[in-house]
Formats: sequence, C-alpha cells, structure tokens
Amino acid sequence: MTRRERETIIGDVLAVLDKLEAESESYTLARISRRANMAYDRLAQLLSDLEQHGLVTPPPTPRLTPRGRELLEKYTAWKLAIEGTGAVAMSFSQVTEDVKERAG
Repeated sequence: MTRRERETIIGDVLAVLDKLEAESESYTLARISRRANMAYDRLAQLLSDLEQHGLVTPPPTPRLTPRGRELLEKYTAWKLAIEGTGAVAMSFSQVTEDVKERAG
C-alpha cells in the first residue's frame, strides 16, 4: 500500500466532507475517518489544522468554508489534469519539483 502525501490527504478529507454535506445534515468524526481512510486521532489533528487555516468549520460537524471549497475545486482540477497527462502515479510534490526544474 502506498503512503499518501499530506496534500493528497487534505484533498481527500475535503472531498469526503463535501460528499457528506451533500448526503446528510449530521455526521460524526468517526464517519469522516472511515470514509477518508485515516486514523481518528490523525483526522482530529488535521481538522484542527484545516480549521486554523479557515478551510473548515469546527467539529463536531465540520463543514467546508468558502475557502475550503475553493481549495477542493483547485485540487480536483489539478488531479484531473494530472490524470489526463497519464502521470497518474505522480505525487503533488513530484509535479511541483518537475515544474521547478522546467522553469529553471
């Protein structure tokens, strides 16, 4: 099993929150944890970090803020663009390094 980068985990958690918001009014951190495939304590810490950066509202039912929704949209667009190039296995940091090398 490959290890996910922090950027990918953040994108996955934001996507899970977006889906849960659309499905129901109330959900638990345990449910988010299962859907995001990450440990409860790691999720709680990550949500705290996302809240501090204005991307989600506080628990017990965190929701995307407008800023969080914007980040999710950009992350989704980036992911689709990478998949469209055939570079599915490239991570966010690998793409960033590749762009830096090409720039110069």
